[in-house]
Amino acid sequence: MEPLEDASRDDIVTFRWDPVPADWTNALRACYRPYRLAAWLALPLGAFAVVLLATGQLLAGIIGLAASALAALLPPVQTRVSFHSHPGARRTMTGEANDRSVRMTLSDGTGHTELPWSELSGWARTTRGFVLRGHTSHGAVYPVPSRAFASDDDRARFQELLERHAGRAT
Repeated sequence: MEPLEDASRDDIVTFRWDPVPADWTNALRACYRPYRLAAWLALPLGAFAVVLLATGQLLAGIIGLAASALAALLPPVQTRVSFHSHPGARRTMTGEANDRSVRMTLSDGTGHTELPWSELSGWARTTRGFVLRGHTSHGAVYPVPSRAFASDDDRARFQELLERHAGRAT
């Protein structure tokens, strides 16, 4: 990957990682409420189904348990299926960030995204890393896991760039 234009090497933070389905799941949970709340919806639904079973309402209880399992399992299963069917999902990603933008490229050069800071609607810090949100109409999210950075210093510099140009984490 060629370096970003008009930036000294000291101002550039580089990162590289091999994506896994958990990166996508983490990004979706950070950005979309249904992914975050699915398990919390499944718990009371399952409890209610158990009450129905205990009161002898077998069919309603079984349907409730099935709905509870579906609510809990659908988001991660759907994310895993999407990950495995996406042509670039399992390829190594490389990236650079500086005071102008964040740039990510598939290591084989077939996919490229450059996000000027003005095109980010926000970002989140999660236990797995960072999630960048684009302004696009389809709600693009870009996970950058902590393991992508060569050092804690690089990770801190990346977070500093995010805070400086995209504001505080949301």
